[in-house]
Amino acid sequence: MKHSITVERTAHYYVQQPSQEVKSILFVIHGYAQLAKDFITEFEQLKSSSTLVIAPEALSKFYNKNNEPVANWMTSHERESEIKDYINYLNNLTSHLQTEFVNTPISVLGFSQGVSTILRWVTQTKLTIKDIHLCAGTIPPEFTKSILSSLKNSSFYYYFGSDDKLLRPAKAKEQIQLLTGMEMDVKAIFYRGRHEIPKELISLLTA
Repeated sequence: MKHSITVERTAHYYVQQPSQEVKSILFVIHGYAQLAKDFITEFEQLKSSSTLVIAPEALSKFYNKNNEPVANWMTSHERESEIKDYINYLNNLTSHLQTEFVNTPISVLGFSQGVSTILRWVTQTKLTIKDIHLCAGTIPPEFTKSILSSLKNSSFYYYFGSDDKLLRPAKAKEQIQLLTGMEMDVKAIFYRGRHEIPKELISLLTA
């Protein structure tokens, strides 16, 4: 018979300090088989801004086909427990950071697997989220209009690429329709490229 207990874990996150006084915070959530230390380098252009970038790293680790350690947020095995664990982790992280940055506007960005990860988190946090950037990922299958209702005042941006073999444009358009069907105001941004963080996203963040 299966049993479970809750244990402590050591979680890691990376911080990119801006050259100017911090006026906003951007949480960036990496995708499947990535590491936060690599993912945060996608946002180096923000070093010259007033945006503090925070990149949490997923708790589950494994080796990719090149025998390099990488991370992922969840698998189908013990799915509900993994979702609960990463939501608690991200909530604890933001509580820790808020002691230093009180009333600082917060935006979030999820890439690939990070899209569903970040959406599950922000619908279960007490934080006020300004902008939600969703790049090359899918909406959690359990999501309904009522679940997303807490994000009515957030601005949504959805990015999808022309040559993304992991998320074809037709599938991406389905995700956009899901969000609009739940009465979310979504700005869809198409880019020429593969499964990646596009320059259009970075340009919007630095505008």
